[in-house]
Amino acid sequence: MSIQILSDMVIASKKEDEVGVVHYTIPMILSCLLDCVIGLEDYIKSPAFLGTNDAISDHEYSISSRKDLFSIRDQMDQSIYKLTGSLGKQLENFPYLEDQANLLASYFNLER
Repeated sequence: MSIQILSDMVIASKKEDEVGVVHYTIPMILSCLLDCVIGLEDYIKSPAFLGTNDAISDHEYSISSRKDLFSIRDQMDQSIYKLTGSLGKQLENFPYLEDQANLLASYFNLER
């Protein structure tokens, strides 16, 4: 839920932030969201998540269920789609790491 609120606030700032303070934080916010998606997807593909590792520790299942992880990922996807839809090509002017840029392109191309 807080992920969605954050993206809604960034979008609202386009009209309400007359000084443009939020504009300077957009690259950091979007980079963090993209890194979270990358990390979560890496974990979801990992042996620990898939249950194929004999040495899985209890802390790896501290989140109440696997469904929660998919729900979090879906919320992040929705938030990034909102940002790309609202801010559009403006987002391409910011610097991103290669894996972030590739993931961001998939949102622009509606490939997620």
